[in-house]
Order: sequence, then structure tokens, then C-alpha cells
Amino acid sequence: MKLHRIGAALAALFALAACEDYGRVTQTQVDPAYNPDELGYAGGRDATLTTLIYGNPSDVGAAQFASQVLASMNRVEVGASLKFAQDAGPGGRDLYKVVMVFNPVNQVVDAELCAAQIPPSQPFDEDVTVRAAYCRGGRPLTGAVGTIEAEDAAKPDRMDRFIRDLTFSLFPLTKGS
Repeated sequence: MKLHRIGAALAALFALAACEDYGRVTQTQVDPAYNPDELGYAGGRDATLTTLIYGNPSDVGAAQFASQVLASMNRVEVGASLKFAQDAGPGGRDLYKVVMVFNPVNQVVDAELCAAQIPPSQPFDEDVTVRAAYCRGGRPLTGAVGTIEAEDAAKPDRMDRFIRDLTFSLFPLTKGS
């Protein structure tokens, strides 16, 4: 019986350690005004939400890194077939956007991201951090922060999973999640 408990405890510990490979993501806020039913409207005519990406913790060019982040985000089912792009195009709603900053040089809060107060990014060494906010009219509706070890961020499958987890945290399925 005692050996069984130790085995179960070790299995749980190994499961937690495995999760670390994909980074850690924490939801920072869900404003009471957040309504997942509004996401279809936020995406505009083409169901696309403008997504601004600052910083580049990878060894690929900034455009390719942004493309990789957007591809990962678009693998998450969010609301009424909402998609993410650097520019929502003529059918998009300027009132809504996602803002992400990788490796900011100083602490930043969701409200600053939504107000376009973006700190510069810094090179990464041990960890890659990201702060993200879903904004409406310069005000954060939701936010998330994440950290992944640089070694894991360099592995495409792990970085993909990290970005998908971050996206999922930004768009909870219910109010007040």
C-alpha cells in the first residue's frame, strides 16, 4: 500500500515536470465586460482579429516569427471561427485587438498593452516570457502571461503548444473563468 502511494506520487511529479516542457501560462485577468459571445462580432466581417506581436525571441526573422505565432494561435478554436492576423483587413473592427510582447525589458500590465505603451524587448537567455492582452477600445478584457525555458522555446512543437495555451487562456469559454 505504501509503495503504491509512492508510485502514484512519483507519477504525479513526473506529469507536472513534463508540463514544464511546454512552459507556464497564467491568466492575469478576465474583466466582467468580457463576453465570449462577442468574439464573433470582434472579428468583423471576415472573423479576423488584429494581432500585434512585439519582440522576437527566436533565431528566425521577425516576419517569420510572427507568422509562426499566428499559425499557433489559429490552431485554437476561439468563438465563432475567430482567426488571428497582423491586420484584420477592411472587414475588421479596429476597436478590438490582441497585443503580445515577448521578453519585455520591464514589467508591463494588460492596460499598458491595450493603451499601446509597449516596452522594448530584450534578448532571451534562460527563459522566454510573453505578456498578452485582448483589448476592446484601449481597455483589456482579458490577459495572460507565460514563460517557457529558452531550450524548450527552440523546439517548434513545444513553442507551438505554449502559444496555443496562451491563446486559450486569453479567450476563456465562459465569463469570469
